[in-house]
Amino acid sequence: MHLGDSEAQINLTLKVVQAILESRGMTWRSVVRGIAYFEKMTDVQLFVDCCRHQGITDLPVIEAHATVCRSDLLFELEVDAVDNTTITKGCRNFFTHSTPTTKDREPRAVPRKEPISIKLAS
Repeated sequence: MHLGDSEAQINLTLKVVQAILESRGMTWRSVVRGIAYFEKMTDVQLFVDCCRHQGITDLPVIEAHATVCRSDLLFELEVDAVDNTTITKGCRNFFTHSTPTTKDREPRAVPRKEPISIKLAS
């Protein structure tokens, strides 16, 4: 669990969240909102450095100084992610297939993956 080691806790959390995203066919680019909770705000730069080291860029995350869910944790990450490919395809199909003036095409349902929400503390 890496007691007292903020950098190790952050790295582990990022790896676990990435594994969850990948298990659902998503990547970090699928993340649309996030909150990173820090016991010590001095660890924010560690988070930025760990993200860069793991190739994570442009992550829509805000930082919060808060008591983390367990006393032995120094970091917690909460993210919402959506499969962007499916949403884009759904929007395109909605606009091209469901207009009332389209006579030769019937409106059809577009399969969508449900968004996921992950709240994880290492």
